[in-house]
Amino acid sequence: MSNEFNWMNFNSQALVVLTENEDQFVVSGTTQVQPTGALSGVFLVVDIQTGDIITQITINNEIAEPIYDIVLSLDGNYLYVTTEEPQCIFYNFYVFDTSNWGQITSIRLKDSSEFSSTTPGLIRQITEGEEDNIIFASYKDNSTGYLYEISRCGDTFNSVTNISISNSGAFYSISSDGSTIVVANQDGNSVSFIETSTLTEEFTLLNTGTGPQVLVVD
Repeated sequence: MSNEFNWMNFNSQALVVLTENEDQFVVSGTTQVQPTGALSGVFLVVDIQTGDIITQITINNEIAEPIYDIVLSLDGNYLYVTTEEPQCIFYNFYVFDTSNWGQITSIRLKDSSEFSSTTPGLIRQITEGEEDNIIFASYKDNSTGYLYEISRCGDTFNSVTNISISNSGAFYSISSDGSTIVVANQDGNSVSFIETSTLTEEFTLLNTGTGPQVLVVD
């Protein structure tokens, strides 16, 4: 399976998720697209029992667009993917249907002239009902971190709002009750606490140590 990927793109993240019924897994990487030769994000769906590749999805067949994160929806019906288009400086959120791996929608979250090369584009989610979820996606633009809120109602997805955090990276976690987002401020050596219901910053805790990145929240 390693022959399917080209790992030369330093922006690419190697990520693996299991499907809901655990008979398939999804792994992401990069592949060279023709005729441009650009290295674009790709994910493979693989049968766990046989190791056979069920399908291969290339995010962009024309330009480089590396994948930053892949996450299954809470009910397992969708795969969420975050990417960046380096040539156009866009940050994108994709939704794929796990029943057939077709693309449901894509949302362009923001365009910028100064994306950081360390943008992780992390995806997290909380539930608000049987088919109602709030999805969060992060990225870093220069020295400012951004959190985007995306609402899901059934099979409909919409970008709702966003918040910027100064001196921040894009590493964050959500409390187990879904009420609070904790953001690691790499450039400020601090962490910020944000209410998920309003996406407003509650307070900042200083003196965490140099360049915090990894968060574990109870």
